[in-house]
Amino acid sequence: MGMPVITPSTTTRSQAVTDIIESVALQETALSHILNAEGEKIQKVVAKQGQGKPTKIYVKRFTTR
Repeated sequence: MGMPVITPSTTTRSQAVTDIIESVALQETALSHILNAEGEKIQKVVAKQGQGKPTKIYVKRFTTR
């Protein structure tokens, strides 16, 4: 295999900045979905266990089912 050939892009600077900002926004949205799902798991653990504070071991066992 030889060296890759890199051709100049026709993308403007403003379009490149827009693409980067959009990419960051999509990553933040994905992360918020993950955090929301983890929060829902914790809420289920707390509701299932009752009034007491759940232990780390209990949460781990509950969420890996």
